[in-house]
Amino acid sequence: MAAKAKKRRPYMTSKGKMVLQLGALALGFGAYFGNSSVVALALFLFLLVFTSFFICWRNFRKVELHRELPDSVFAGSEFYTYNFVRTAVNMPIHCISVKDFLLPEKKSNLLLPVVDPEWKKAAVVKLKIGKRGVYKTKPFRSSSDFPFGFFKIEEKLDSEVGITVFPEPAYPEEGFQLQHGQDSEVEREFYAGRYSYGSFKGLREFVPGDPLKLVSWSVSARSDNLMVRDLEPPEPERYTIVFHAAKIKKYMPDSKQFEKCLKLLSGLFMLLQENNLSFEFYTSINNWVPFICDNPAEPPIAALTVLAQAKFGSPDALKDVAKLVDNVPADYHCIVLGATAIDGWKDKLGDSTASMTLMDCKKTIHLNPGV
Repeated sequence: MAAKAKKRRPYMTSKGKMVLQLGALALGFGAYFGNSSVVALALFLFLLVFTSFFICWRNFRKVELHRELPDSVFAGSEFYTYNFVRTAVNMPIHCISVKDFLLPEKKSNLLLPVVDPEWKKAAVVKLKIGKRGVYKTKPFRSSSDFPFGFFKIEEKLDSEVGITVFPEPAYPEEGFQLQHGQDSEVEREFYAGRYSYGSFKGLREFVPGDPLKLVSWSVSARSDNLMVRDLEPPEPERYTIVFHAAKIKKYMPDSKQFEKCLKLLSGLFMLLQENNLSFEFYTSINNWVPFICDNPAEPPIAALTVLAQAKFGSPDALKDVAKLVDNVPADYHCIVLGATAIDGWKDKLGDSTASMTLMDCKKTIHLNPGV
């Protein structure tokens, strides 16, 4: 949405005051000595100042500014912002200075010689935002001292930004590997590429390694080749990610650990997406309501948005975390990330049939990894 300037009166600059004082001095000198030429000069200076006021005021009418930004980015990643300007009146507006408070200081000041009724690209700037969050508004300040610099008019405008900045992805420690759930026979065959369960897809020729149970003997008898039933693969495994900030005796979460965990979660989401894996995400930030991320081809925007909006607050109840972990199916792999040290809560999650990876900001422990 464009930011629109409101009408404001121009104020006189030091240059304008000097010219006005010079005109008053010339008028007094000419009147005292009866010099009509000096009086005419004084009147010309007064007229010039008055005309400058009128042009400056009229020149600043109905200026509109607009930013074009991506809807979401990761903190610390570079992206482009495009600034546009136009006037809602038919006549051109001259020499507008614009300061965009979203841009870095060295690139925030823009000088626009002429603004016309069509949207005009004023600047293309590459920048990055280092802090996560939802940026709703960020002001512009526009000003003009056209035509002679005797008067200046300016306006500070709140303009919508509408960009969500996700936490910068921080990947787990070197050597970290995604574990998988307890294998059933179906899953073992799936990982080996010889799954024998699933919906019927069609017939194809036999290749070494195909289970004999898939051979269609009747069709093979009517053809010269051994034919097998081609089946859809079973549903791929899923992951459950649980994030908590529970207080355990002497272990108390702090804001720095909290922020590091948000970065780790962002990195985990991206790692699962890169490996084409689905997952569910639970956190007290969303009252433990799960985010289901079933399409690895698309970034998990909803879950990342929760991370961008997260606020460090009161500690979680560990019993809620233990209840969630206890209900994770055995064929899922559960990743529990805590904003407090693992040593304080690793033995308090109860018994779970699922394989688990426990993490904090510095340490990772694998429990019952799938074979």
